[in-house]
Order: sequence, then C-alpha cells, then structure tokens
Amino acid sequence: MKLLRKFLSGFLLLFLLISIPLAVWGIAKGNFQLHGYAATAESPSPTPIGTTTPSPMPTPSILPTPTVLPTPTIMPTPSPIPCTRFAPTLIVSPNSQVGLPGQALTYNISFRNNDSTTCPVTTFSFTTFALNGWLVTGYLTQSSYPFLPGSTTTVPTTITSPNSIANGNYPFTVSVTGSVQLHSVSVNTNYQVSGPTPTILPTPTATPAPTPSPLPNHLPVIQTQGIYVAKLGKPFQLNIIGYDPDIIDSLNMTVTNLPSGITEGPCQAYPYLGRKYLSCFISGNPSEPGIYILQIKLVDNRGGVVIKNIVLLVYNLF
Repeated sequence: MKLLRKFLSGFLLLFLLISIPLAVWGIAKGNFQLHGYAATAESPSPTPIGTTTPSPMPTPSILPTPTVLPTPTIMPTPSPIPCTRFAPTLIVSPNSQVGLPGQALTYNISFRNNDSTTCPVTTFSFTTFALNGWLVTGYLTQSSYPFLPGSTTTVPTTITSPNSIANGNYPFTVSVTGSVQLHSVSVNTNYQVSGPTPTILPTPTATPAPTPSPLPNHLPVIQTQGIYVAKLGKPFQLNIIGYDPDIIDSLNMTVTNLPSGITEGPCQAYPYLGRKYLSCFISGNPSEPGIYILQIKLVDNRGGVVIKNIVLLVYNLF
C-alpha cells in the first residue's frame, strides 16, 4: 500500500509538471484542449459598449467678497449758540464845529447795535448833555428806541449856543445806555464859539422917528415833523419847534390829542437869524399804547394860524 501510494503521488506530480506548461503553451497559440474541451482564439469579439463623453463641469462662480459697512458715527446734538453782548458803536460827526453866538449847528449821530444775532431786541436810551442855556433839538433827544442786533441809524441833532455867550470852546457829551452795563457809551463833542469883537459905537443922537406903517403879517411855520416812538410807561420827551418870519411877532403853541401820561410845557421863545422861534416840550410817561395823531397849532399875535399833524407811536415791547 505504501508503495502504491508513492507511485500514484509520483505519477500525479509528473502529470502536473507536464500538463501545466502544455496548457500555457496552448493558450499562447490560441487553442488548447483540457479535459476533452477545445477552445479557440477565434471567438467572436465582444460588442463594444457605447461610451458617453462626460459633459464638462461648469466652472463654479466666484462670489464677491462682501463689503463691510463702516459703523455710523453718531453726531452730537448741537448746543444752542449763546447771546454775546458787545459795546455799541456811537459816532458824532463832525467832532468839532465853529459857530457864532446864537447859531444852530447840526451834528450827525450814528449808532450801531453790535450784539450777536442770537441776542434779543435791546432798548437803548440816547441823551445829549450841554451847558445851561444851550438849546438841544433832535430825533434822539432824551428818547428810547428798540434796536435789533446789527441794526444802525444816523440822525441829526442841532445844538444852539446862547446869543450872549463869550468866545471859546464849549464841550458837550452824547451818551447811550442799554439793558446791560456794556451798552453804556459816551462821546465828547465840541462847539467853538467865535464871534466878532464888538465895536463900541458913539451914543446916537435921538431923532424923532416917523410913525411906521403896519408891516404885512406872515404865517408862522411849524418846523417839527415825522413819526416819533415812545415806550409804554417809560419817560418820553419831544421838543417841538416853530418860528414866525416876522421877528416882532409873539407866538403861542398848543398840542392836542396827547396820550395819557404826556403833558405840554414848558415853552421858550427866542430870536434867531431875523425870525422869532418858539420851542415847546411834551413829556411824561405814556400809560396807554396806540398810534396818536398829535395836532400842533401855532398862532401869532396878529392872527396868523398854522396847524400840522405828527404821529406818536406808544408801544409795549415786552
């Protein structure tokens, strides 16, 4: 048995050693037989399976980089602009003049409110100070007026020296005051009197004069005109001036339709440049607001009568 097994094992090994190379060679040649089966290399070619060319993939879009918005700046709430007070501008032109005794000289008073535009309306009072016996007339004489910031005005003021005054320099002051101390301003101005040296005449011999014929009478003239403003409950004064071309005439003036609190007087008559002048004041503290048409009546002693109306506005600002 052992011998038979060794024989069969050797036969099987030999068979394998011979058949395997032959099978490899047959496959290489295209036909072979194995265990009674024949195979040829002429077998039909397999039907090729159709291939589909793949579509190209689209290139992905590149999204833009998002913009980073800046953080908004919170603006601070603006503070209100404060009111700033400044000293007003006060100019008197000319600063000095020369006149004869009794001559009326005119000075122009220019004023400007220099407060900032955020300030309210301010009431200013104007005063002209001169020596006793001098006559001061003008729109800004002892009067108060409201002014907006930046507003200006220029008005004339007339200064008349006494007839009997000596030659020399006579200063006077124009002042303005407001609601604060900074608004108080003064300007000094000069009036120089320069009259002729009087000549001593010999004592005239008295001769009888003929009886004069009556002179023709001329109507008097009211010089004051325009619109004037007064503040309710505050001091107000206005100088009304008239004259008669006939220097020998005497004059009388009345003012009617005055507001409550305003009265007439006093009056002063004086000769000047061949005419007879009459200066009358109305003054007081008006107690009722409104628009008043003042009627001025000027009468001379020979029947001459003239009437003129002016306007007085009494207001209450606050």
